[in-house]
Amino acid sequence: MKSDFYNSIGVSFEQSNLYLKLTGFEMRYYAGLFNVPTRDSMLLLESVGLKGVAHKRSGTYSKGMKERLVFIRSLINNPEILFLDEPTGSLDPMLAKRIKEIIMELKKEGRTIFLTTRNDIQSTAAIFLQFKFSSICNLNVFLILSTLILFFFILLLLFYYS
Repeated sequence: MKSDFYNSIGVSFEQSNLYLKLTGFEMRYYAGLFNVPTRDSMLLLESVGLKGVAHKRSGTYSKGMKERLVFIRSLINNPEILFLDEPTGSLDPMLAKRIKEIIMELKKEGRTIFLTTRNDIQSTAAIFLQFKFSSICNLNVFLILSTLILFFFILLLLFYYS
């Protein structure tokens, strides 16, 4: 039962928590942590513009490249529930737009997505409205609640697996 739950979630943190000696392509090793069919790591890298650096160690990546790698790592197990903390925080507008498009594609597939951000409030508001969170009239309240839920969930996982 624990593994079923673990297999159904994806988490992307604001701070990159990568093994810096692994290449972007070697992200496929994370797929081995799951007991479900996983997504092709090269296709994920290509989806966020990292295919050209797939065989370079992630320690050589820029902050934005690491952020995109952490984001797609959260997708490798094709999760039903995603917790995304600042997925576009250090990205240029074009790359941030691509990440938001991926998030919207996941939403259309019926995924549950918890998204926290401090940047680009107008774009974030548009995403929330499209996610049908319009019943929450104050975006700042929603952001605070999302952050609290994310951290509560992480604490729950830590206690559950320890």
